Formats: sequence, structure tokens, C-alpha cells
Amino acid sequence: DAPVGKVAITKTFREPLLQSLRERDMSPWKDGRVGMASEDDTDGESIRAFASARWESVLHCMVAPTHEPSARPEPGWTPNRQVRELMLRESARGALMREDRADREGPRITAEGFQFLLKPLRWQVWQLLMDAIEVRCKDKSSTPDHLLTCLFQLCFCVVGTGYSVDHLSPAQLKFVQLLSHLGVVFMESPSSRTFWPTQLVVNLCWEGE
Repeated sequence: DAPVGKVAITKTFREPLLQSLRERDMSPWKDGRVGMASEDDTDGESIRAFASARWESVLHCMVAPTHEPSARPEPGWTPNRQVRELMLRESARGALMREDRADREGPRITAEGFQFLLKPLRWQVWQLLMDAIEVRCKDKSSTPDHLLTCLFQLCFCVVGTGYSVDHLSPAQLKFVQLLSHLGVVFMESPSSRTFWPTQLVVNLCWEGE
């Protein structure tokens, strides 16, 4: 019998509950997951290091776009066309960077871009993810709700666990490939059949870091 004022969970209920709590991966792709990666370049710590270096390189590129890529947190990284499009995109808050055709040095960070840098990491990630969804939907190849579904599914994944792209629609695959350029997911190459969500997106829906 349980002590007065306390509730005891029966063994029949306790075992399934413990199993559910141990099963951290609640993503809809869990049946197709590759499993915890054993390779040096895809273990949990390496994935976290990649995400941090890539995200810091994105911010570094905003502040100092003309600096040598070798000086960035991820040495040698340069933004591809899609990332540059995100930086230059005019949204309701304004563009993060703006290009002056008369300035041969290329795009420069805007006042809105500096405000972006002052925001918490979680806010920065959400903002660029929303921009990425709008960019991917502008050609009518997908819809915001379809890509938002993919984003929310990524939030339930586990850092250090690989997932097969076979469970993604063509539009979601292109979205995930774009996210890999931001460090939100890791892919060994654009044609890789596996992706690893990073700490930038896992648990993003929760307030705690």
C-alpha cells in the first residue's frame, strides 16, 4: 500500500512508462533511423562541433563578408547561393545584408543584421528557418505547412542519430539540404542518403536550451 498522501504506480503501468521515458527519439522517422553513428565524423560530439562552427561561420560572414574564408570558425567555409539569398532577402524586418552595386566589396550587414546578431541563438535559428521556408516555397514547389511539418519533426530527433532521406518528400529533402548549409543538420554531401539533425534544431520547440 502507498503511504498516506502519496501515489504508487503499479508495476503493470510503471514498466511501459519507464520504457517510454527511455525512448528519447519521438521523431516520426525513428523506424528509419540509421542508429547512433560510430564513425568519427558523425558521432554526437562531432555533430555538435560541426553545427557550432558552421553557425558561427554564417554570423562571421555577415559581419566580415570580405575576410578570408580560412579565418572563419569553420576554415574555408563560404556561403552558397541559397545562403546568400537568405542573407539578402527582404523580409518584414528588413534584410540582414544589402548589396550596393556601386560597392565592389560586395554585400554589407544592415542595421537589421546587427539587431539579429544581438538576439539569443534560439531566436536567430527560428528566424533563419522561417526565412528558409519562405525561400523554398516561393517557386510554389512546396507549401509552408509541408515544410513546417518537416521542421517540427526535426525537433523530435536525437543529436548523433542518423536518419534516412527516404522518409522525406522531394520538397522536404531540398529543405533539409538547405538546412545543412546553415549547420541545422549535417549531411556528408548533398547526395548523402543520411542526415543528422544537430543541436540547433533538436528540441527547438522547447524553451530550455
